[in-house]
Amino acid sequence: MTRLASERVLLRPFRDDDIALQREYFRDPELAWLDSNSPQGYAAIDLEELMDTRAARDRDIVALAVEAEGRYVGFGRLLDTANPNGVLELGVNIGDRRYWGKGLGKDVVRLLLAHGFDDLGAHAIELTTNARNPRAIRCFAACGFAERRRPKQIRFESEWVDLIEMSIDRATWRSITSGVG
Repeated sequence: MTRLASERVLLRPFRDDDIALQREYFRDPELAWLDSNSPQGYAAIDLEELMDTRAARDRDIVALAVEAEGRYVGFGRLLDTANPNGVLELGVNIGDRRYWGKGLGKDVVRLLLAHGFDDLGAHAIELTTNARNPRAIRCFAACGFAERRRPKQIRFESEWVDLIEMSIDRATWRSITSGVG
């Protein structure tokens, strides 16, 4: 079982009691929009399947609960772990608003990047967010991700919003973690 930790955060396998909390987080419409989703999209997610660590592994996904101060606050994932090109997709969802804007996401992202590059042998890791999520964009940029903007790709209510694609390759990650560059 994969467990990754920093001083402030633990990434661990899901527990049954995490499902009720995540279901509550998924009721937050702002979280849905920040995640380029919708409240209806969140309602359709099968949380038991999402949080089934064994099923995730069978689908080439590393899915881990995010725990801070001893409580479940969200999840992080690396998708496409069997991709022959070594390109993984990263996803982070911090649902507990008490932990927004406190740098917790950076810890989660750095742990997932280290696991992806160092343990899983990834060549690159990428993600997608939207322009209405500036905290996430700043977090990913601070972790070394480069940004590519696709104008007016996602519709939020009556507004078209830019899609933000971000990526980091192994060489960039190594230069950041070794203090070079």
